[in-house]
Amino acid sequence: VDMPKNAETFSRLLDKHRQNQNAVLSGRIPLTRAIIARCGMRDECAGLGDRLFGIALLYLGAVLTDRAFFIDYVKPKAMENYLVPNKFEWRIGAIKDTALRGKVKGCSNLQR
Repeated sequence: VDMPKNAETFSRLLDKHRQNQNAVLSGRIPLTRAIIARCGMRDECAGLGDRLFGIALLYLGAVLTDRAFFIDYVKPKAMENYLVPNKFEWRIGAIKDTALRGKVKGCSNLQR
């Protein structure tokens, strides 16, 4: 079955994005090549709809600018309590765990 041209392009973009995610997690490229959607305990964050819209826009920006993308939403509860990674690892905890093992470059200020 032939995929439409747009679907092929999107598939290639997602493959490249997945490679970027893995490269950050393995330490081959620095965290400075990632976009992180963040809502920390001290941040003023909007409602769920606004947050999901922001995640979608930041993810699109990451894909279009050839960057990795991670989510660090802990307020009011951690995002991973409700959503599970499917096609790629988006949880910032994966970065923190890898960084603590000394693999991720450029993330000395991440806290657990």
